[in-house]
Amino acid sequence: MWRSLSQPNQRLTLLYLLLLLADSAGPPMGLPWLHTFCKPLLMPCLLLILWREQTVRQLPLAGWWVAGLLLSCWGDTALLWGDDPLWFMLGLGGFLLAHVSYIVGMARLYRQVQPGAPRPPLLAFLGVGAYATGMLAVLWPHLGSLLPPVVVYTAAISLMLITAMALAARLRKPAGAWLLWGAALFVASDSVLALNKFAVPFDGAGLLIMATYGAAQWLLVQAVVRIAADKATS
Repeated sequence: MWRSLSQPNQRLTLLYLLLLLADSAGPPMGLPWLHTFCKPLLMPCLLLILWREQTVRQLPLAGWWVAGLLLSCWGDTALLWGDDPLWFMLGLGGFLLAHVSYIVGMARLYRQVQPGAPRPPLLAFLGVGAYATGMLAVLWPHLGSLLPPVVVYTAAISLMLITAMALAARLRKPAGAWLLWGAALFVASDSVLALNKFAVPFDGAGLLIMATYGAAQWLLVQAVVRIAADKATS
């Protein structure tokens, strides 16, 4: 995988990993300023990867992916302000709109890539719905007034994963796998965040949330880069 990345992509990926490591390690090391400084820089670093890959600009989802990363940066920054409900809602809103951007971008590309390709089995889609329903059942008693926005957010991220599953089935490898893993890890990250915040707080949750979130966003970006490269050579 590493060798398939361009040199600018490799350098920016290393920078991204350093920022992600510093962001995650700062609070446990008693250096919370590292978290405050590094977290808002994560998505701009991924935006630079897209900007340096000229073939990406020709994709119908390029603008939507840029919007998704910018909105994720908004969400990251809002959540830095602690557990205040207003900032949490602003952060949730940023990520909700980010998922909508990813969904629209993938839907636009879906109509143009390998029409007639096999679709994922219906069981996979039902599995996503069952997982989302189960998560809401666990969270429901703890949400209070946050129940409506969390239900809406759960529906959005579930649809994002379903859209990624449908598009991945039409893509060449490894782009399809990267897209699918990125979407799945995003769901995993948000699931851990929700369980830790509302239901069962546990030690190490912050590290797990950032590890899965950081990997998810990076894989989604790399999937787009690979899709663009495949399209340029086809």
